[in-house]
Amino acid sequence: MEIFKEDFRLSAYTFKDNVLCFLFAFMGLLNMRVYLLWENYFALFYSLTFGLILFLLAFNFNKYVDFKLLKYTIIYFMIEIGALLFTKLFYPEREIIFFVFLFLSISSLFLCIGNKYKFKSLQFLLNITSFIFLFGIIEYFLIMFGLVGASGVVSNEKDYIYYTYTFNVIPEFEVVGTFYRFCSLFNEPGVVGTFCGLVLYVLPFNSFRLYIFIFAGIISFSLAFYVLLFMFLIFSFNLKRGLIIIGLMALFISVFGVEIFEKHILSRVGQGDEIIDDNRTSEEFDNIYDDFVLSPNVLWGDGIGVLSEMKSVYIDACSWKRFVLERGFLGFAILLIFSIWSYCSQYGVLPLKVGLLLFAYMAALYQRAGYLYGIEYFILLYSAPLFIGFYSDSSKLKK
Repeated sequence: MEIFKEDFRLSAYTFKDNVLCFLFAFMGLLNMRVYLLWENYFALFYSLTFGLILFLLAFNFNKYVDFKLLKYTIIYFMIEIGALLFTKLFYPEREIIFFVFLFLSISSLFLCIGNKYKFKSLQFLLNITSFIFLFGIIEYFLIMFGLVGASGVVSNEKDYIYYTYTFNVIPEFEVVGTFYRFCSLFNEPGVVGTFCGLVLYVLPFNSFRLYIFIFAGIISFSLAFYVLLFMFLIFSFNLKRGLIIIGLMALFISVFGVEIFEKHILSRVGQGDEIIDDNRTSEEFDNIYDDFVLSPNVLWGDGIGVLSEMKSVYIDACSWKRFVLERGFLGFAILLIFSIWSYCSQYGVLPLKVGLLLFAYMAALYQRAGYLYGIEYFILLYSAPLFIGFYSDSSKLKK
């Protein structure tokens, strides 16, 4: 395929190219909610969004934007703006946050930049996160053995208390004795687990960075990571690969104890009416959703921002049901169909590993529908075919 024949060598990028790609990667990191940036999150996002757009316009828009891909950006932006205008038309009293427009603009803009810059953006993002995770893992065990103490205390927008370290942040509610789930610099273990789980489908197995992501995912004790890992082992089965990963899991489980694994992983599988326990919702939100399904708005939704009016359930509504409630089944279906269509039409017949990543991404949406928006996941998903195609050629592999 032509997209796999582009020149992705280091020498193919100018200084301006690298700055552009680094800005995209940094915005992805910012959107993963690094605790160091919590206080200045919105200000940084505003400034970086406009800075990135100005950078594109100032330094040769024609160079960075692939006009064959521009239609995907326009359609995606129209779908989202349509949802916002629908809300404003039928719910004029509801406040539409300007931040949403910025969020959409930067995510949609990434769709139309050239493949060369998509590839480099993902490379920067994986390099930055693997660096953070590597030193975070080392510090994690130093903390566990009582060799490093907290440097301070912070709280996030939900008023949860966190103990801060150089490369780690520990939620107060996660501490059980000397054990806690690995969060790295982010606000919860699920952020680490889901990102690391999807990276499994992108990096080659002989890449050192992949093992960093595997270690980070295992000690996050995130159910999302273990589900994505299980899918990876099943669908891309390789005996040597499977034995290595299972051996690493057995090592960590023996260190932390079977009861920890039982509490955070096994106890959430096969309980009640669901195969996997959904901790991205609550009984109160489920009741609201059940009433919505029986209402006349089931196709069109109750509009963007409906949950912001329900403070008691807002933080519990992170699953796909939240998007259905806002957009209706029709709006949610349009967005999903567009996502799959734009992906497949860009890359044609997908290699097996890319197809598996797309399937894993859709599985991750079950609990975290916000990934439809996240720039970090746009970078990961839309750059993956380029990355996989490049690294599948062993003569080009540079760890």
